[in-house]
Amino acid sequence: YHRLRYRLGTHDAALSLTLIAVICGLVTGLLINLFRLSIDWLSFYIIGASSAASTNSGGLTFYHLSSTTRFLLPVISAVVLGLLYQFIKPKLRFTGLSHTVVRLHKFNGTMPVKNGILQFFAATLALGSGHSGGREGPAIHIGAAANSFLARRLHLPHNSMRILVACGAASAIGASFNTPIAGVIFAIEVIMMEYTLMSFTPIAVSAIVATSITQVFIGNGSTFSVPALHDYSLLELPYMMLLGLMCGVSALAFIRLQLLTQYLQKLPISLRFILAGFLTGSIALYVPQVLGIGYDHVNAALNGTLPWKLLAMLCVAKIIASAISNGVGMPIGIIGPSLVIGAALGGLAGHASQLFFPELSSGAGFYALLGMGGVMGALLNAPLAALIAILEMVRSPEALMPGIIVIVTASLCTDKIFGQQSVVETVLNRQGVHLGAHP
Repeated sequence: YHRLRYRLGTHDAALSLTLIAVICGLVTGLLINLFRLSIDWLSFYIIGASSAASTNSGGLTFYHLSSTTRFLLPVISAVVLGLLYQFIKPKLRFTGLSHTVVRLHKFNGTMPVKNGILQFFAATLALGSGHSGGREGPAIHIGAAANSFLARRLHLPHNSMRILVACGAASAIGASFNTPIAGVIFAIEVIMMEYTLMSFTPIAVSAIVATSITQVFIGNGSTFSVPALHDYSLLELPYMMLLGLMCGVSALAFIRLQLLTQYLQKLPISLRFILAGFLTGSIALYVPQVLGIGYDHVNAALNGTLPWKLLAMLCVAKIIASAISNGVGMPIGIIGPSLVIGAALGGLAGHASQLFFPELSSGAGFYALLGMGGVMGALLNAPLAALIAILEMVRSPEALMPGIIVIVTASLCTDKIFGQQSVVETVLNRQGVHLGAHP
């Protein structure tokens, strides 16, 4: 055993780490699927839906509820979460993607178990009751915390623990979207912020194992129902660049709005949560589609069935509700909202293209898919992860060049034109946490 620990501390321990990564993938895959099912089960019992339930749709639909119920659901759950967070120690309140990045870069991947347990149940309550957020950020935290706990129980050296934390993040993304390679690239690009040959293999194996667990529980289908792609015209490429600029500006608006909420940090956390719940409930009175994870609306946008007015309202509503809810510390994620915002924005661009040059347009669904990658890549400063996610979802190389154009343009717009870092680094810098990761 001591020889194994010594071996894991060297630079060529890929084989030993890969064997441990198989266990990490199994554990993370089971936890993430339990987390997904818990959100759906809670939504089912809270809103009493029946046929609206679908584990692949990102939860139950809330827009068929009465206006009073739509308002009260996020408000009541915000009160419950606010009281819970008010009476726990401040150091246990840190959750989500930012917490995972900080613990890996500043604490060698050591993650408190209590924070992970809180993330599981608090995120289940928040997302199951309709708060505007995503499940992937909490899933990353849950997977990373589980693997960190396993590494500590095995008394592994710090370099191995950091890789296993990245394995947890990759497995969480792979199990959530059924996209293992996107999970690998995301863990390298966003979590570790570096690429090494020793880390790639165990991270990839862990993501594949976790994704296989999802396929056993839920099936081999994609989270999103992407329609068949048609050939695009080269004359559309300038318009795709315009869509990329729109995605970059939307990501910038999200980040700046979330930064504004940092001025509320002086308020008690219970009051911050209640304000976020009141805001979300108020928006839901007029745009009920803002409630929940929103992947059913992403599927509708991909299939071109949402009218342009609803797409415009959904885009604005998601930016406001999700940015503020995440900014005040709600235990929800930002990856899901970025996909909803991108799908709505791309759907709008697709409707406009069909109106002004119908003979050239590739359709609203295709532009919705490109918008998803554009906003996600610009918001997280993870263009490669966003591109791979699109390719794995659509399973066709036809989306490669348009995806590159939109995602690269969006990332350059946010980073170079406006000088804006990723949402994770921006928020952490405002809180006085500087990662110091060299490119």
